[in-house]
Amino acid sequence: VRMQQNIDDDFSRKRDASIMTIQWVTPFREWLQDNIARVFDGLRRADIAGSGTVSVEEAAKIFQAYGHDREQMELLSFAMDLDDSGSIFYCKPSVVYQRYGGGLLELADNALERVLTGQRQELADIDADHIKEKAVLKNLVAMRAGSAFSAFGIGTSANDLKQNEDLGDEIDGFDQDKEDGDASNDDDDDDDVDNGDD
Repeated sequence: VRMQQNIDDDFSRKRDASIMTIQWVTPFREWLQDNIARVFDGLRRADIAGSGTVSVEEAAKIFQAYGHDREQMELLSFAMDLDDSGSIFYCKPSVVYQRYGGGLLELADNALERVLTGQRQELADIDADHIKEKAVLKNLVAMRAGSAFSAFGIGTSANDLKQNEDLGDEIDGFDQDKEDGDASNDDDDDDDVDNGDD
């Protein structure tokens, strides 16, 4: 029971820790929608060559400069690098948001969804590991129980259990015969006593 509780507690801690890693996503998304023009201008200033792109590292620094967590902004910036080129195309044309910096906002939305998808996969892995650990514990308990039965000469297979049941029936039968024999002897003793009186 204690091992089961430890497994469940560890499972809960891992799930809680995983969920905590994405608590920033919604507040950041709301902040970005309100400040997209400032962020877009910041990226454009960093784009000295005017290529419409900035490096992942540079983008993370710019996001962090607005007061956001460094590791979270690094995760976001890598997620915005859709083609793994090491750069972010912040000037991509907008499809959904018809506003200044709309393309960047769409890119950030897609990146945040990638972050959430990764976290959901992490939760699925944690759930799968929890199921495996419980199965291992169940098998371990069963093996120990089997060893205990064997130590007392009690089999645990289906055939062994049938033999144990037959053995129990034989013992019960022997006990019943003994009781019948004792009762018969008692009757004989009573007859001897009666004959003696006569």
